Amino acid sequence: ISQTVEREFLWGVVAVNVRRSIQDANSWTEIGIAVLDENGTTVCDADLSVTVTYPSGRQEQVSKNDGTIITNETCVDKSVTNEPDYFFQIE
Repeated sequence: ISQTVEREFLWGVVAVNVRRSIQDANSWTEIGIAVLDENGTTVCDADLSVTVTYPSGRQEQVSKNDGTIITNETCVDKSVTNEPDYFFQIE
């Protein structure tokens, strides 16, 4: 398994977490994302785009612009929560 991470931001943190550490074939999982600014505060209006590359080489693009990355309704700027601020599902 290989992992490539490209990022375009000046300063801050992007955290990515998966619901399942091991993915069964033909099952879905949720990917959670949190974005913090240079002061460590939550950012709920980030412009996110993610390319998922599967072991087969197939790629899938998800983004906030096309609605495949969803902003959690519990996301509040400058707050703390145990829920992901953004999430998307992959199979």
